[in-house]
This record gives sequence, C-alpha cells and structure tokens, in this order.
Amino acid sequence: MPNIIEIKNVTKKYGEVVAIDNLSLTVEAGEILGILGQNGAGKTTLIEMMEGLRRPDIGTITVAGFPHILNNRDYYKKIGVQLQNGSLQDELKVGEVLQLFALFHNVPVNRALALLERFHLSDKQNTMYQNLSAGQARIVQLVLTFFHEPNIAFLDEPSAGLDPLARRELWDFVRQHKAQGQTVILTTHYVEEAEEMCDRVAILDKGQVVRLGSPRQLIAESVTPHKIAVYHQSGVRFDLNTLPGISRQEEKDAATFLYTDNYLATLKHLTTLLEKRSEEVSGLTVQKTRLEDVYIKLLGKQD
Repeated sequence: MPNIIEIKNVTKKYGEVVAIDNLSLTVEAGEILGILGQNGAGKTTLIEMMEGLRRPDIGTITVAGFPHILNNRDYYKKIGVQLQNGSLQDELKVGEVLQLFALFHNVPVNRALALLERFHLSDKQNTMYQNLSAGQARIVQLVLTFFHEPNIAFLDEPSAGLDPLARRELWDFVRQHKAQGQTVILTTHYVEEAEEMCDRVAILDKGQVVRLGSPRQLIAESVTPHKIAVYHQSGVRFDLNTLPGISRQEEKDAATFLYTDNYLATLKHLTTLLEKRSEEVSGLTVQKTRLEDVYIKLLGKQD
C-alpha cells in the first residue's frame, strides 16, 4: 500500500525542551498505527503536527498528499480528529451539536445519528452536552470524528473514560472503518489496546521512535515468547534461573515470573522442583508474553 503519511527528520521544541527529536516515520494507507510512550515522550505533539495543529521547527510532514497542512481547509476536510482533552459547547444539546457539525462538513446529520445509535446513545439527543458522563462525552466526540467518513482519523487516547464494554465496542468500530479503507492513528496508555487493534506500533521515548513494527514482531524481537507465573506465599523466594529455557526471572510480592523460550522443557523441570515445596505454592500459570512486557522492558521500568 502507498504511504498516506510521510514524516521526515522532524524536530519540535518548546523553549529548551525537545518534544520531537529528528523523527522520521511513514504510515501506509489503510493501516492502524498505534503510538505508545510515557507521559512527555512526545505522543501528543507528534499527532498534533500530523493533524495540522502545530508546525514542526525542522523537517517536513506530508499527509494525504498535502505538503502544507497547517490551517489548510482542504486538508481538514480529509481528516477526523478526536483530541485528548477535546470539549464542546456546554449550552448545546447533543442533537444540536451533531446538526452543527453536519453543517460544518456539509453531510447529512442522519450519518451522525446512526453512529449515535450504534453506541446506544440515541436517547441522549435532547441531553445537554455538559450533563453527559465522561464516557458518553467521549463517544459523542468519536461520532464527530468519523461521521463525515474521513480518509484519516486521529484518535488521542480514544478509550479514556470508557468502561470495558464500551472500549470493546470502540475497538470493533475502529476495525470496521479500517476494513473500509480508512487510516487510523491513535495514541493510548492502554498497551493491550494497541496490541489488540494496531497493525503496527511506534514506541516513543524522548521524542524519538525507539521501536516500530507489528505487535507480534516487537514481541518476537524483544522478549522470550512465554511467561510462567508461580504464585506462592509472600516472602518466599525461588532461584529458578538455571531451569532450561529461562532467560529472565522476576520477583513481585507473592509471585515469581519466569520468561522462557521453551516453556515445555521449563515446566517439566519446574513441576518436579515445586512438588518438593508444594506447601509454599498456591498456583501456576503459563502466558504468552504481551506487548506490555516489551514496553516495560524497553523503557526500563521493571520492578
């Protein structure tokens, strides 16, 4: 697929603070790209430059064929934006907000009403926007992002404030739009969300992309494929580093975590050893390692 976004050697500073540091990145048309990173890593600055809300100090950003996107009305017609801290007019009812944005985009308001029904909020049309819950307001913002069928949707922390069921509905909704050929760029603090939804993930640290690839690829490159958790009495310690396949052992309160590239061989020897201390052990699980393990290892925040 052709690239719909091309970022070349972009730097953005706020005074002496370097938010984005000589960053280059391309995004293919029709993919979901997740941008991960700790607070202050540069995620919001990067996505706001792609949206045309900020200008890079150095470098170029071309999106959907537009080399100049700041204050470009033709470009803004091609995109949908859900800001991290977006707000709407409190004195308007939800239905009035939808009608207003339908006029902005010159599209039928019925498109927005259909999406509102999709998220079970049709009964909120006559509710003042300021009286919505945080999750309901987030869904209304999502409807306003997608109802005019943009080529690219930018979602900054889209599931913040949503309950688990609404978050799953959001994931299904975004996948549906990807299947229709739309490109989605999202930032999120929920690493499992990025693993579940994204074709590729860019992990940012200090304004630079330190890892880029599919969740499966990043996991394969960065950590061993399985994690065994041994649950035991608090204060009990096991020295299991010498078992076959073990690459790393971690202790956390009443659990020992073993990372292994051969979990069957590890389990064979581990169960024999644990039988001798069975009164101290309360359980054992085997899990595939996740993108969260990559994130924690990469950013050096292991306990």
